[in-house]
Amino acid sequence: MSPTAARCALVVALSLAAVAQADSVIKFQPGQVWTFSYNGHESQARIIIGKTETLYDLGPAVHISVIGVPVFDPNTNTLRYAHIWHLALSQRALDASVMSIEQTVKVPEEFQARYKDWRDSYLKNQDGLIDRPLAAALKRILPNITEVTVGSPGSP
Repeated sequence: MSPTAARCALVVALSLAAVAQADSVIKFQPGQVWTFSYNGHESQARIIIGKTETLYDLGPAVHISVIGVPVFDPNTNTLRYAHIWHLALSQRALDASVMSIEQTVKVPEEFQARYKDWRDSYLKNQDGLIDRPLAAALKRILPNITEVTVGSPGSP
């Protein structure tokens, strides 16, 4: 390979590495409260960013709590609000879900234990990241929620 061709190959390789690294920059910060889209409208629930990290095999990860998810309780015939203390999403999935940032709060205490449980499962190759918009993930999760609290929507 000629010196010119070698330099061109190096420039291309470094450019591709810079693009890949730029894609892995995580824009979310712990404690941020975000609105998100659910069924084409802003949800009453809110997302709280709990932690961000780049996983060697999965890329940028954003760990969230979802606060104040409306859940109909057929036993009492009332609307209640669930708190999902930990979900692990790819940054791409969260980017496709969030609408606007509202405020910054303290990360909920309940988040840490749920994150640790997820991390232990991930390290055993038993868990990963949700790579679809949050609304689609919630549609699969909500029918399985049994523990709900009476309260107001989206109050961190």
